[in-house]
Amino acid sequence: MKNGQEKETALESLVARCADARKRYEGNEIDYYEYLFAVQEDERELWSGVYPTFETFIEKCVGRPNPAKWTRYVAARSELGLDKIREVGIPSAFSALAIANAKRRETYLEEQAEWSRQHNGVHASEQYAETARQNVDPKPERATPSINRLREVEKLRAENAELRRECGRLRRENDALTKQLEGLRAPKKNGGKSRSEMRGA
Repeated sequence: MKNGQEKETALESLVARCADARKRYEGNEIDYYEYLFAVQEDERELWSGVYPTFETFIEKCVGRPNPAKWTRYVAARSELGLDKIREVGIPSAFSALAIANAKRRETYLEEQAEWSRQHNGVHASEQYAETARQNVDPKPERATPSINRLREVEKLRAENAELRRECGRLRRENDALTKQLEGLRAPKKNGGKSRSEMRGA
């Protein structure tokens, strides 16, 4: 039977193993989002031929994350950068998006990074991240019409950026096809006659 000291040491070891597993999970979650981000960018021709937005593709074919969470991830990646997301975690990155004041946002992110360092690289939970955000940038948590509009604007911005990229791709494709068509219509050598016309002559 283990004595008190052995139990305490065993418990500390268990806590450390669980923390390590959680760090791996959190890192894998970000890697998963980055994989989806690469699919959105690199496989656009495949999914965009059937689905109008990447959020629709995720919802219909992948299942996770939900479209709103994906839109928030893309916004966090754009505004904060991937390195910052890896440093503070997805929940804290999402909470940071709600802080409009740049100085308060930076203070919040520094606090979350420090919290993570003090907890052996583990990221804050959604609840802790949101509570910490309210301490730095107090405002009501209720889903008010203005908050709902802000979230809708975030979603529309992400969709707009995606549609702009798709429009650019289609323009380039159209330019290439137009040049190809002009090449086919260009006057041919041999007096402007095509091979089939010359054979029939």
